[in-house]
Amino acid sequence: MVSGDALVLQVGIDRIRQGRTLSGQRLSLAAAGCAAVAVLSVLTLSFYQPRWLIGAASAALPDILFAVKTERPLVALTFDDGPDSTVTPRVLEILQREHVLATWFVNGSAVAQHPDQLRAIVAGGHQIANHMWDRTPAWTLTPGRLAASVEATAAAVPGSDMRTLLRPASGWIRPSSADWTRRKGYRIILGSVYANDPLKPPPQYLTWAIVRMAQRGDIVVLHVGAGRERTAEALPGMIKGLRAKGLRFVRLSELLDSATATSQHRTN
Repeated sequence: MVSGDALVLQVGIDRIRQGRTLSGQRLSLAAAGCAAVAVLSVLTLSFYQPRWLIGAASAALPDILFAVKTERPLVALTFDDGPDSTVTPRVLEILQREHVLATWFVNGSAVAQHPDQLRAIVAGGHQIANHMWDRTPAWTLTPGRLAASVEATAAAVPGSDMRTLLRPASGWIRPSSADWTRRKGYRIILGSVYANDPLKPPPQYLTWAIVRMAQRGDIVVLHVGAGRERTAEALPGMIKGLRAKGLRFVRLSELLDSATATSQHRTN
């Protein structure tokens, strides 16, 4: 038979254990909630970037170009992942109709598959720049593999801009790889206005977000390729809306040339 004191002690121990279990469950739920909020915050920022974020990124990463500080009302449209046979022709037709010049960060593998579309881009007066061989995220590559991807693309598309302007696939790059790009004379270009068009938000949102975010000196990041028709659908509205804000479209090299003498990185 269990004494009364022993029974009371056992009940107390059981309650402590239950309390610890409940506390552990609460902590686990809190940690899961924090993780969910963090993921949601990152996802949200991939669709819309506040100005303070671009300024902070520019200050923290001075060797990477997000936007250009200029006194002129200029903006650069850039298109990644092309050329392709579906969306690229539609985008080129819109740009020609609207008398807009853009910069195309091309993949070497896409150029090999669609040389006719590359010729159409060049014939339209657009600028060509380096977006590596394929869509393998640059941050997953060793410096040697990244170098091979970048150099193979530069060789596939002769032209000085292919060996000077680089946008790493998926944006980010290892510090060791960034050291290699600097030694080779490449300038890393990311951008300052991005509505995550690869995830296929509604065209109306793409138009609204790009027009609302963009201001002078900005580099707009868009994508072409199969399944990205919504980018082409949203493009006329973007052009109209940005022009209504008094902005003029130029190729990236011309935006860089317009930079003020003090800095080519926006810090405000």
